[in-house]
Amino acid sequence: MAKLMREGEIYVVDSRDRLYLSTGNAGGVELVFHDGAVQSVGESGEILRDLPLDADRLRNQL
Repeated sequence: MAKLMREGEIYVVDSRDRLYLSTGNAGGVELVFHDGAVQSVGESGEILRDLPLDADRLRNQL
């Protein structure tokens, strides 16, 4: 699946889906977990390719 997201747009990820995130501006992407924790996926202008969207893995990796 490919989706271009606009500023302020929200996409809810089902934990059963195997999805990956690619972005040309990691500093512009925030992940919000079910417990309310918020994490940025990187720095402004940082390019990310194929980051697995797995909550447990992301909490330990980021």
